[in-house]
Amino acid sequence: VAAIASALIQHAASQSSHPLVTSWQKGTGKLYNGVATDVLSVQLSADGKTVTVTSNGLPSHTIQILNGNEAKSQSISKTFSLSPKVRESQRVKVGLGPIGLAVNGVPLFNADDGQKVSGWSRNAKYWEGVSFDSCGGHATPALPQGGNMYHYHKRPVCLDRSAAVPGVHSPIIGWMFDGFPVYGPYGYAKNNTGAAVRIQPSYRLRSISGGKRTSLANG
Repeated sequence: VAAIASALIQHAASQSSHPLVTSWQKGTGKLYNGVATDVLSVQLSADGKTVTVTSNGLPSHTIQILNGNEAKSQSISKTFSLSPKVRESQRVKVGLGPIGLAVNGVPLFNADDGQKVSGWSRNAKYWEGVSFDSCGGHATPALPQGGNMYHYHKRPVCLDRSAAVPGVHSPIIGWMFDGFPVYGPYGYAKNNTGAAVRIQPSYRLRSISGGKRTSLANG
């Protein structure tokens, strides 16, 4: 039993330098409307397998209200796996709302704005971009649950702390709830080693007759 306990302690200690533990931007005392900003706490589990992050969902950078929606405090506590696995045969389409956290504890949303045109999801940057503040975020409307939630649909420029340098890994700007990091455009090609390469996105151009995207919305 003592040997097992010792091994668990050593494993947990070895994980303390994992980026999922160290990359978060913890609060320094700056407040937004009297509420603490950035990440409040980062807790590595005793077995070193998960990390739990808490925040109020508010950044320390300046928030500009351009859509009339005030950003308000949220109660966020998320647990991330330190050993995420790609589920090749069980791909899941992410829904609306938070799908991850930026390193400052602000929720990350997908690219959709929640509306559809002829079956196609609308791109939030295109349809709502005028309401994004200088850092790239805005708040949701007042809702019964999760309302007035400040969030990012796109790369938060205030967190991308260095220019894109070929061969150098881009800084981590967030984590998906499945435990995988968000960064770009340069990352390791395999096994977190070697020179960083430009990551290819999963988006692909489609050939649609006449160039009209009014059909095949789910194709």
